[in-house]
Amino acid sequence: MRRIGTVLLVVSLCAPLPATGKKISYEARFKAKYPAVVDGKTVGVLNFEGRDGDNFGAALSSQLQTAQLDGRPILQVKTLDGLNFVSDGNFSKAEVAAAIRLGQKLGVRHVFTGTVMAASTNVTNYTNNVSVCVESSGLFKCKRSENRAIPCTKVVGQYSVAPRAISVATGTTVYSEVISRQGEYSMCNGQLQSNFNLFSKKPATIPVSSPEALLAQLRQDAAAQIRVQVAPYNMPIEVELKERAQGLAKPDQEQFSNAIAFGNAGRMDRACSIFETMGANPANQANISLLFNLGVCQEVLLPDEPGAALEYYAKADQYLSKPDKMISDAFLRMKKQVGEKRGIGQ
Repeated sequence: MRRIGTVLLVVSLCAPLPATGKKISYEARFKAKYPAVVDGKTVGVLNFEGRDGDNFGAALSSQLQTAQLDGRPILQVKTLDGLNFVSDGNFSKAEVAAAIRLGQKLGVRHVFTGTVMAASTNVTNYTNNVSVCVESSGLFKCKRSENRAIPCTKVVGQYSVAPRAISVATGTTVYSEVISRQGEYSMCNGQLQSNFNLFSKKPATIPVSSPEALLAQLRQDAAAQIRVQVAPYNMPIEVELKERAQGLAKPDQEQFSNAIAFGNAGRMDRACSIFETMGANPANQANISLLFNLGVCQEVLLPDEPGAALEYYAKADQYLSKPDKMISDAFLRMKKQVGEKRGIGQ
């Protein structure tokens, strides 16, 4: 196992959760579902059929062109630039042959094309009843209120695309999916009420307040999904330290608390140095919290070596007498990353 030593790393800290310390974020690597698509490092993007086909082709080209892994570009994308590819979406032998010819002209191993099956927004106007204070009886006090109907608008967006990638050498389809995205928002009296981006399962970070902006967001989400399906990617992972440890001698307990303080202050280098020193003491080598925190250190400071963190998490798990969610989640997370690491190589 590689020792952490005094490796320095800047970590980002999020808002603290009660009694659990601060979240620590790092970048992990994940392999693509269809890695063969970008083996040649150069791909072509042909026309996409459908009413939003041109826009989606441009969005996909942008997503693939800007794809990075560990901060480095990983793809070169070539587009038609005046060449024309016509398809009815069924991809007959003649159409595949045409795609191959264009791919040969572009000098790429694989070409993307497909069909945008749905790209629409539905606008519904309605009224919302709200209680309004019409007579005040003092600061923050209302003597009389009444219900008023205010105008509202709800916009629901639907986007569905069937992309495919064709091998220029063989004409075989090496990637084929159906990707659908939905989103919605509501506005009342010009105020945004809700905004959903179902790609991330969380509210969108960029406010969407028009049907055109919602459709653009869904289009980008669909293109981004193709990007992570065909090329390896980084994703931020949040972890946290166990702040309490049972069974430590009093001096070690003090050191453990000091390490937690360093970790919560963003100094994982110092925190991990203390944990590693404690772990060298045979009396502490079966301490579950210490083993877990050493796993966190390996995971955050050496993200390219998930096996080291997995070893610590596995040891902590072996010493459990009952399930521990933090340890189980970490163990499974690292087990997956070890598999991903084998899939994308060093």
